[in-house]
Amino acid sequence: MDAAGRAFSEHGYHAASMEEIAASVGITAAALYRHFPNKYALFAECANVMVDRLVAALGEVAPEAALADVLAALTRVTVAHRASGGVYRWEARYLNREDRQVLRTKFGYVVGRVTDVLRREYPLSDEHLRAAAPLA
Repeated sequence: MDAAGRAFSEHGYHAASMEEIAASVGITAAALYRHFPNKYALFAECANVMVDRLVAALGEVAPEAALADVLAALTRVTVAHRASGGVYRWEARYLNREDRQVLRTKFGYVVGRVTDVLRREYPLSDEHLRAAAPLA
């Protein structure tokens, strides 16, 4: 997933190739096609895995955790996968409607968790905007 994420992030969906992705992990394109029927399937899975990592990081933080702890957990994931993690943000327009909605729901959960903490610690009317800003 990281190799695919890097390729999609660096070159964009259309310019990234299955051959390039396969070669970067030391397998053939044919071997990669045994796991994913086409580039779109790999791309959709890659985007989901990237957002799933953020959701999983939040799962390791207690619901009553401080904003600093929540943002630190998200930052660790973002930094660890900085070369590939932005694929869902920059290339999501190539996902079909259903896949885009799944991704939007997952990312909505992430923003919602940050919004909840902001609402609790710094109750102001624009908490959703303030939650989305550090995640950008």
